[in-house]
Amino acid sequence: RQAVELLILDEFQHLAETGAEKTKSQTADWIKGLAKETRVPIVLVGMPSLADVIASNAQLASITPLRRELG
Repeated sequence: RQAVELLILDEFQHLAETGAEKTKSQTADWIKGLAKETRVPIVLVGMPSLADVIASNAQLASITPLRRELG
């Protein structure tokens, strides 16, 4: 039987570029809930503006302690 071992959400910066603050907050809450419920590691991938989404939500920031910038 196969199981999900890692969830990768690519192009995540689009939330920061186009989403209203309420939408950003709701999405951050959804990701937090998903991480808690599934206990599957989640990788958020995107441009540097992704950091703004994470920084704007203290709880999301607390569950994403590892951050890397490439290039």
